[in-house]
Amino acid sequence: MTALTVVHEPMDTAVSLRPGLAHETVELELPPTATVIVAELAALDGLPVGLWAALAVESERARGDADAAALDEAALDLAPRAPYPTQLTVYAAALRAARPVEPVRAPIAMPVPYHTLLAWSHAAEGSLLAWICALLERMPRRRHLWEAAAAERGQTLAEWVAMRAVAGSTPPRASRPGS
Repeated sequence: MTALTVVHEPMDTAVSLRPGLAHETVELELPPTATVIVAELAALDGLPVGLWAALAVESERARGDADAAALDEAALDLAPRAPYPTQLTVYAAALRAARPVEPVRAPIAMPVPYHTLLAWSHAAEGSLLAWICALLERMPRRRHLWEAAAAERGQTLAEWVAMRAVAGSTPPRASRPGS
């Protein structure tokens, strides 16, 4: 008899990173008011501050001119269930299950995959800190659902946004704050 068993540990978004990617930790110091706002938005989405900030920045970079409302709607569409659970599908389920929590005042330490950090550096065309802050000022909400939809399909967040943009005939374009 042939069998396939995939063993994984239970995943909690409060302590996990996107499985399968090597990450850097990007520590971000914002003015006190901005730090409080980021903490409150992360709490509303039920995510740790660093994970929320990383997803907010990457989703805004990837979105470019694509319609955020259309992407929000597309993120509600669950992918067909995988034949067996993987760490990526468990991560996606944990993101979808996130519920509002009390805000936590903590330093913002964003877990950023290596390839994403490199893409951010190219998109920033100057000060990475200023670029990140400009994207966070947009205060995007519920972008963890975009990440969940991407993970369910085995895509990065940027790949998922690009695929949805092509499907909706909205050409993706790297976002540059102020443009």
